[in-house]
Amino acid sequence: MYVNVDGGITLNGVATITDENINAINGVVHVIDAVITIPNVTTFISSDIRLNTLFEALTRDDQPDFIATLINSENPAPFTVFCPTNDAFTVLLEELELTELAEIDSSQLMQTLNTHVLTSQLLREEDFETGTITTLGDNFELDAALNLITDLNGRDINIIATNIQAGNGVLHIIDVVILAQQ
Repeated sequence: MYVNVDGGITLNGVATITDENINAINGVVHVIDAVITIPNVTTFISSDIRLNTLFEALTRDDQPDFIATLINSENPAPFTVFCPTNDAFTVLLEELELTELAEIDSSQLMQTLNTHVLTSQLLREEDFETGTITTLGDNFELDAALNLITDLNGRDINIIATNIQAGNGVLHIIDVVILAQQ
């Protein structure tokens, strides 16, 4: 479950706590204003404020309907998604000498986003093995001992949070955008 405490408490981007800390004999009850369903990988991407730019990229008008694909609980699920933070996109734009996400070429953005997704694989941190990882967009190297990705351009990417479990996959937060080979 993703808990956002900015301006109240919101759960998975859909439910707000309306009454809290109601003591019961066997615990504490918090009342919410919506049903919390099992989150999919897009639930976390759309709810986590650290991933706003990733969500913006995934929903850009000139891109395939990534969200419709990543909502799936059937084939090509389960997904493993390496999610770059907003700061990672800021660094990418500086690296590409651009000022905003809209300036990234459509095909380059699509290949870049695909390079963050594994289909039909639930790759949790405890399953990491050092070696080549094949994604929808390109390959990258993973150093399992260091939680370090090296893309085919020699750029190092740290995995800064692991095993964010969704109903249809797992997410890992990374500090640099993985680029396909340039």
